[in-house]
Amino acid sequence: MQEDHRMQASLPAEWGKVLEDVQAALKHVAEAAAERERALALEKPQPVPDRESLWNQCLARMEARMQGWRAVMQRAEKNVQEVDQELQAREEALKQWVSALQGLRQNLAE
Repeated sequence: MQEDHRMQASLPAEWGKVLEDVQAALKHVAEAAAERERALALEKPQPVPDRESLWNQCLARMEARMQGWRAVMQRAEKNVQEVDQELQAREEALKQWVSALQGLRQNLAE
């Protein structure tokens, strides 16, 4: 008891006010935390998907992208086939023209 009295006597006179301010600040923070806790308790918690579910979602997104790439590749292959057919037709026409030209050349040479 005598030690408490000596400690109080050695503290500055404004110390009591500082302690009251700290106590008021702590009370305010505790009340604010309790209010946030009550607000959070009212919110519906969002379910956390399990690892397998997340993995399956990722795989589904990847599969959708792969299907998109497949469609792009199919269109590209179709375009290549169409161009190839056109080139073959032009090549055949060019061969016929060259053949006809050689026939004319032979006729002129005779």
